[in-house]
Amino acid sequence: MGVLQLPRLYFQGYNYWNPSTFNNNDYSPPIDTYDPPNAQLNCPYLHSQGVYTESEFQDWSVVPIPYDKPEDKVPPAEWAYYGGNQCGFVTENLPKIQNPNFSKPTDFTHVTGYTDASGSYQNSDSWIDLPLQFNLNTISAKLVDVNPVSFWSSQIFADSFTLGSSDRGFTAPVKYRMHSRWIGSTHNYNATGDLIIAGTFSAVFQTCFHKDDIQWLDAESSTLATQLRDAMASPEVAGLMLRFTNYDTIYFQGDAFNGICPGELYLRMEEIATLYQEYNQAQEDYQKGLSTTKPPRPINHAYSRVVGWIGLWKQGELVSVPEGRLLIPFPNNNGSNEGDDGIKVQAKDLPSYPAQVTLGPATVEVKVNGTDVERLSVDLGTAMPERDSSGQKANFGTVQLGLLLNNEFQLIATLPNDKSSYEPTAGVVDITEIPGGITADNIQNNPLVIQVESYDSQGDSQTPVLALIETPLTAQTDQRGVYVNQPNPSWNTDAEMPTFTVKVQYYGGQPLPGGTTLALTQDENVELFYKDPNETFQPYTQDTQPIPVTRDGEVTIGVRALHPGTPNIAFSPALPEQSYVGAPFNLGNAETVASAFYTVIRCLPFHNAMADSFEEWLRTNPDITQVNQRVFNEVYNTYHLMYPVMDFINSPLKFQEWRGKILRVTSPELFTSSQYMPVTRALSAGQRRILELYDQYLSQIPPRLIVDSISPAKTTPVTEPLPDKAPPVKDTPPNKAPNFKPIAIAIVVVLALLGFGYLLLH
Repeated sequence: MGVLQLPRLYFQGYNYWNPSTFNNNDYSPPIDTYDPPNAQLNCPYLHSQGVYTESEFQDWSVVPIPYDKPEDKVPPAEWAYYGGNQCGFVTENLPKIQNPNFSKPTDFTHVTGYTDASGSYQNSDSWIDLPLQFNLNTISAKLVDVNPVSFWSSQIFADSFTLGSSDRGFTAPVKYRMHSRWIGSTHNYNATGDLIIAGTFSAVFQTCFHKDDIQWLDAESSTLATQLRDAMASPEVAGLMLRFTNYDTIYFQGDAFNGICPGELYLRMEEIATLYQEYNQAQEDYQKGLSTTKPPRPINHAYSRVVGWIGLWKQGELVSVPEGRLLIPFPNNNGSNEGDDGIKVQAKDLPSYPAQVTLGPATVEVKVNGTDVERLSVDLGTAMPERDSSGQKANFGTVQLGLLLNNEFQLIATLPNDKSSYEPTAGVVDITEIPGGITADNIQNNPLVIQVESYDSQGDSQTPVLALIETPLTAQTDQRGVYVNQPNPSWNTDAEMPTFTVKVQYYGGQPLPGGTTLALTQDENVELFYKDPNETFQPYTQDTQPIPVTRDGEVTIGVRALHPGTPNIAFSPALPEQSYVGAPFNLGNAETVASAFYTVIRCLPFHNAMADSFEEWLRTNPDITQVNQRVFNEVYNTYHLMYPVMDFINSPLKFQEWRGKILRVTSPELFTSSQYMPVTRALSAGQRRILELYDQYLSQIPPRLIVDSISPAKTTPVTEPLPDKAPPVKDTPPNKAPNFKPIAIAIVVVLALLGFGYLLLH
């Protein structure tokens, strides 16, 4: 139902992002600070840089070092050292800007209009101009990558959503995390060259709210609210769906950067490094009493344009995946879809790079009445690229939605492709005038296509090109990020195997043909960027044999970790007459990931033996000082060093003081909450076990001893040597560089048809 049913509310403005970039390793090599599989500092690399102590690490983190060229320098902490992974919609109050060197967009995210139940666009209602916000009046929502060095695995964790305020609009709990979908690197041609880092990328996020959970604050005073409530009375409606598109991301906003050309990334990196260093000096002066003013942190938010809508969520629909008829880049005629980037098109009067791009995915939902088609709703959220940072759309001439009938293009409607049409409806186009020769049967059993005009370098129009075509089969999952612990912990022999469910659909929900199969491909992590423009990705893959899919279209897969890492699992559905040719994409290729079907598995660090060893050691009655230090080193020290937002816990004694709160926020029960720590979700089951044992141990000590050992509020961090990695135990892999590429899981497929089965990848 999603985009199809009415009414539908629209909003636009900006999102803010405040990641902590120290664990990204975007510039690897040569900056290999972090070991992602084992969630720890890469000490051999740091030692090669002359970094051995905590103070040396703090100084080294903020000094630019050469990257690709000697003149191109980047601080190891990258562009958002003081980030805490907060994210949300930009409002008058969020994000809070405390440092005068920085600023935020003034186009706050707000409701702009709606399509009413009759299909008419309206921009007058008591809800117009209301703000949107996650986690009203509490801690911010969090942006977290399943794989910290990838661009294809972002998640948003939120606890609540509010449209409006405490007395207008509605509010609802957020029970499902959001995942980045339809990720594309060429959503903007960047003709003016001022978009940097991920500025040309786009992504869609979606979540849903159960109707019984929604609290209406002033429904009687709003026509829009009344129509939404009336529509949700239908038993087919499960609740409301929130979907939004982020694009045209900007960085380094504020007076400190106004004198630097927007496209000069490395000059901006040097400036942010200077601000880091100035802050560190000011903070040191404040701690020594040389200054009475606590300096504001140099928090460097990024901001993305956002357009989105809120509509009806149908029973049985996925929560975080845009469903419907999925149109993806038309395949090149190379005889195989394996690794195919799809047809590329060139917009008019734009620079030669990128000379051509693939369009982003689009979805179409169809409403039929007998043999007639009443309406098609097209979501072009990420389909059509922008020209530059102004948000103006690139010119592809006449853009048409059609039907491929007997291999001939049959026009259904011309689609608008300009900023003034895109923003008010968040890229959604409703088509009610259907050509008389096109029937419901035609629509339901033949692929939909989008045709554009592609231009040459002189700006002359070429023959119209079929740029997007419907894929008959889709294979999607709400569990885009699956976290897996080391199996068989000694303290929990009944630990359940994590699972995810893949939903296979045919032409957006038509009966699935018998004999449809699904194959799984386990893909290594791949390099994020080409080192050579002519280099191609050749990821190592391991394929399963095709699995029969039952009529309900669902396949449940269990995963078991073999060792730490973040493998990707691709889903390749096939009709009975098709032969499986392997995964049709590489996740490292940003032009193919947009329409890929996959999930990302996070095999957390293997620390079971470390926890068992700690438990045995506690039985020897060690000194409390030794216990504090060991827990601090084995559980917390990496976060203490890499994330300045955590520096209020700056010593083993302070860690002891906070142990109760730490135990609460690291509880698995809070894993999907914004409150969970560590925000990166990299805490292993073994480390959590150590925290539990630590709490039990301290609870047995007389309270006086604990109170006496708590450090003062202002404790200056002691300069200590950075700990080398402990010698590996038998079930812990040796220390590897951060780009270690594991094939890290075993897969068990649970089939309703067969009753059981297993597939082992190793």
